[in-house]
Amino acid sequence: MRPRRYLLALVLALGVAAIAGLAGVPSWHALLAAAAIVLFRVGLELVPATRTVAAGPALAAGGASAAGRLTTRETEIAVLVGEGMTNREIAARLVISERTVDNHVHNILDALDMRHRSQIAAWCAERGLLSRTTTR
Repeated sequence: MRPRRYLLALVLALGVAAIAGLAGVPSWHALLAAAAIVLFRVGLELVPATRTVAAGPALAAGGASAAGRLTTRETEIAVLVGEGMTNREIAARLVISERTVDNHVHNILDALDMRHRSQIAAWCAERGLLSRTTTR
């Protein structure tokens, strides 16, 4: 973690705390607001990193999945298929058309030399891409 990345957030947080103190806000409220600003900034960097880790270790290296045959988006859709979601549910979750999901699923099946969606689920499970408690 590089402290310089958070310097602007820290300066902003301290400025908010100082202004809040001048406005008569209790000091613990001001410090809470300052902490929230810094934590929000840290969170902005953690969300993409968390998604990459959740999608699989090889995604950290680039756009291809562990098998080297799927794009990042195809891996994301494969995980959702593995969780038992239909194309319509995946389309709604990712805000894309159902036809686009269908194309991705066909590309996944072709790339992994598979014929059934259940094989995609097994492939994801073997690689640890599925969460322990799958929720729709």
